[in-house]
Amino acid sequence: MKRNGFTVIELVAVLVILGIIAIVIINKNPLDPNLIVEAEILKSHLRYIQFKALSDDSCNNCYGLTISSNSYTAKPTTLILPGDQSSVHDLSKNNISITGTNIIFDRWGSASATKTISFTLSDNKGNSRTITISPMAGLIE
Repeated sequence: MKRNGFTVIELVAVLVILGIIAIVIINKNPLDPNLIVEAEILKSHLRYIQFKALSDDSCNNCYGLTISSNSYTAKPTTLILPGDQSSVHDLSKNNISITGTNIIFDRWGSASATKTISFTLSDNKGNSRTITISPMAGLIE
């Protein structure tokens, strides 16, 4: 009797080998959980600032984010960021730095730029996470 296909033992062996390879690759360059958390916090802060810009019809181009090497500041500086006690979010406590350009949202929540804006968060191990904002729609990814 001729059988086509694989046996269960062969399939299990392949899955075990793939699992071992995946573990080796992941452990070779593990991501710092602080980096992942800070990237999600930055996304949350950007969405909050964008929402404030959408909510305030009296002010156009009043809400944004100013980037420095180890922190970022909400504009206007009277705006308190969620989870923080001020308009400044410090990244240096987790040994994380940020690069990117300052951003301003107009009253429609669009980024005041003609091209995609990127922010890159980096840790001291060489890992990084990039967050992008599309110029017209203001989509934060």
